[in-house]
Amino acid sequence: MALVQINNTVTDVPVMIASNNAKVGKVRYYIANTGGTHDMFLGASNVTSSNGYVIGKFQSTGINNRFQIDLFAGESLYAVCASGNSTTVTVLNAGS
Repeated sequence: MALVQINNTVTDVPVMIASNNAKVGKVRYYIANTGGTHDMFLGASNVTSSNGYVIGKFQSTGINNRFQIDLFAGESLYAVCASGNSTTVTVLNAGS
């Protein structure tokens, strides 16, 4: 198992932040919105700020900015911010 960390900027255009390319049956991802200004929304390739799962902006207390997910073979996860906003996402791949 290899740990891989990715830091990306998420804007108001959906971007793939995690994917299981089917080399293994299941891959676990840990995702954190490390930006302190704007919320981030997770979902399929058509994710928007209206239909996505909200991951709150980073705050020194609380855990609303963190998320973990298992992606099965062929699945991908996308992130987006509301119109005109951006944030930083940190993704840790805990097995590939």
